[in-house]
Amino acid sequence: MRGLQANREGLDMLLSLVHPSVICLQRTFLRKSKNITFKGFSSYYKPAQEVNGVVHGGSAIVVNSSTPHRQLDLQTCLQAVDIHITCQKNYNHMFHLPSSIYGF
Repeated sequence: MRGLQANREGLDMLLSLVHPSVICLQRTFLRKSKNITFKGFSSYYKPAQEVNGVVHGGSAIVVNSSTPHRQLDLQTCLQAVDIHITCQKNYNHMFHLPSSIYGF
C-alpha cells in the first residue's frame, strides 16, 4: 500500500508511541480535496500532482500541537511545505524506520 491514507493506522500508532515534535513525510499521494488530521497534531500539506488520473508525490509536515510553530508562505512549484519551529532545547535526534516495521 502506498501513501498516507493507506498507512494512516501505522502513523497513528507511531505518533501515539513516540510523541514526536515533528514528522516530515513525502510521497503522501494526497489529492487537493483530501486532508488528514491527527489528534494532538497540526498538519500541513502540499497535495500530490495528478497526471492523467494518476497521483504522484505530495508532502506533509505533522507538528505536535504543543510545539510552537507557524506555517511559512513558500512560493514554489515544488511539492514542498515550510514551517518555522521554535524549540526550547537543542535536539539532535534523527532516525529512520524501515518500511517493514510499520508498513509504510
